[in-house]
Amino acid sequence: LESIGKGAFAQCSRLGSLKIPDYVDTIGSEAFQMCGSLATLSLPQNAKFVKIAKGLCECSGLTSILIPNTVTEIEECAFWLCDRLTSVVVPDTVTQMADGIFADCYSMVELTLPKGLKTVHNEMMRDCRALTSITIPESVEHIGDRAFEDCKSLKAVTIPAACASIGSWAFAGCDALEILHLPDLQGKGRMYKSATYRCPLLQREGGIVVGADRRPIGAPIYVKGREVFVY
Repeated sequence: LESIGKGAFAQCSRLGSLKIPDYVDTIGSEAFQMCGSLATLSLPQNAKFVKIAKGLCECSGLTSILIPNTVTEIEECAFWLCDRLTSVVVPDTVTQMADGIFADCYSMVELTLPKGLKTVHNEMMRDCRALTSITIPESVEHIGDRAFEDCKSLKAVTIPAACASIGSWAFAGCDALEILHLPDLQGKGRMYKSATYRCPLLQREGGIVVGADRRPIGAPIYVKGREVFVY
């Protein structure tokens, strides 16, 4: 066996576990979509297996997943609504990630992102309600719209020095978020004001801070009619 096609096991609702042979080098999109009982999935250890396809395991019952260190790309919604998934380590070989990969993983407590990642994409971790902390790699230059929206257990986030852009609603609804530490980019960084909408603890003094001296962020300016913080 060398390939598994699109939707091959989709909606196999009673499938509990599956080991894929190491000879397999391609697995199509949505191959395990809506496999609600699929708790364990062993992906192939094959140098040619480099991509986790779109919606591969969305709405499945995974409790854990080991992403092989041959993988370089994870497509959109690959693990969307895997609401029993508790922790994932994305290997440093992964350089391309997409929108909504871990969105609605309600039980996700721990997530390790690859060191070379440039963009935290739109809705990538939206509604990961149990996520208590996240280390954003130093390589990240942009955080997308709604990337961490409704991550209700996040308490503190440090934005890396390379990150000059934070999108709309990026941390909206993060009820427990007390500290958002921005780098000092001397006015070159941009964060939409909506990024911290519905974050009551950030509104107090010392919530959103900038630079090593942790000074308060200034008043927002208007960019194309929208309120934007500059840092």
